Amino acid sequence: MGNVDLLIQKLSADELLKCKEYIKDNMKAIEKLIGKKVIIRSYGAGVFYGTLNEVETVQDKWMVELLNCRRLWRWAGACSLSQLAMEGTKKPEECLFTMTQMSIVVSSVVEISECTDVAIESIENVREWKI
Repeated sequence: MGNVDLLIQKLSADELLKCKEYIKDNMKAIEKLIGKKVIIRSYGAGVFYGTLNEVETVQDKWMVELLNCRRLWRWAGACSLSQLAMEGTKKPEECLFTMTQMSIVVSSVVEISECTDVAIESIENVREWKI
């Protein structure tokens, strides 16, 4: 039994209802991003860029499917993923972004950031990193 399961057992009916409403509201916000270019950060798999196709809640994190996606192994020219999602990279030659995959399912996602048109153009123009 996981920590979330133990926590749920200790919640009152009212507290449990509030948690369910929070998750439902949170999913509404996430569902608005379906079909858009996003950057995601996962707990263990790293950072990815692609088109958000599907989102599922798994305990306190999300599992997402991205289409036409790249792993952002290392970025430069942006101080954070937030800046990368807003402005793209100012140093594309220093970035290590993998080749594009048709799709990937990533679990333990803790952050999803929508990309601007400027960032999309910048990220998609970074040379593919491969051997």
